[in-house]
Amino acid sequence: MRKLSGHVYFALAVGTGLVKVGWSTDVASRLRAVASELPHKVALLAITPSDDCQKLCTEIRERLASNEKINGWFWLTEEVEKVVVDASRIDGVQFG
Repeated sequence: MRKLSGHVYFALAVGTGLVKVGWSTDVASRLRAVASELPHKVALLAITPSDDCQKLCTEIRERLASNEKINGWFWLTEEVEKVVVDASRIDGVQFG
């Protein structure tokens, strides 16, 4: 898989306690698509740029796997919250 510059995003499905961890080259468009699939409002919690956003998203999802409900949606646990806070505080999160 070739590197793809973009962003990893963290979006909350309001009122559910679930956070979507995903990647996109156009986050605004992606969030509109996610929101259209849900009966809940979606709030962007954090975004982090990456020169290999697919790889970074996979690494984050693997790290948070024990908190995953389904298909990139994670329960908002302390561990997930820490990753979101780190992503919003610095110019990117790095693993491995």
